[in-house]
Amino acid sequence: MTTTIHNLVQTLLSQWLESDATPDSPIEGVTPEFANSLGVRPEEFTFDSLFHGDETPEWMWKAIEFNEVFDGQFFFYLPTAWSQTRQEKLNVIFGDATATRQSILLTKKSFWQPYIINLLQEVKVIAFAYYPLYRPHYHQWVFVIEDNNTGSMWTFGIYSSGDYLVIVKGDAPTISDLNHQLTSLINSNPWYGWIESAKAR
Repeated sequence: MTTTIHNLVQTLLSQWLESDATPDSPIEGVTPEFANSLGVRPEEFTFDSLFHGDETPEWMWKAIEFNEVFDGQFFFYLPTAWSQTRQEKLNVIFGDATATRQSILLTKKSFWQPYIINLLQEVKVIAFAYYPLYRPHYHQWVFVIEDNNTGSMWTFGIYSSGDYLVIVKGDAPTISDLNHQLTSLINSNPWYGWIESAKAR
């Protein structure tokens, strides 16, 4: 199952990065070891369960700007403890008093493509989800990777707007961190303003 999930993500991401081809509908998958780490069976887990429909205590919306490229705010959903922000041009870091929690990058799809292809040769994907936010340009990918040697886990969120991507990388050293990272990535919607404008046309 682990190899199946990893190969599927490699195929889907490659097709999307090379030709903009995406699944017709939301799709997700998890490996048994990922589900076991959360204390559930694979069939019991869904990324949809992480959506917060209402205002939730200890969570907040954080807006940042990339004025060098876009006019407008990009919205991220974070635990209130991750209140510290550092930004240098198109790179942003969210953290708390003890550590960096998420690293964010605004980049072009063509620049990022070689990096993710190389990364997927060195790690294994143990969980993923894809959501079409607003076709044909806005898409959301979330996946969890595990280092083949150390077993360390990271999370990635990819939010696309045509040729541009917002990439969010999170560290998940504990199960609590993993839950926080995935909840953040599933609920974040950096391109919200642009999507709403596109819908209104």
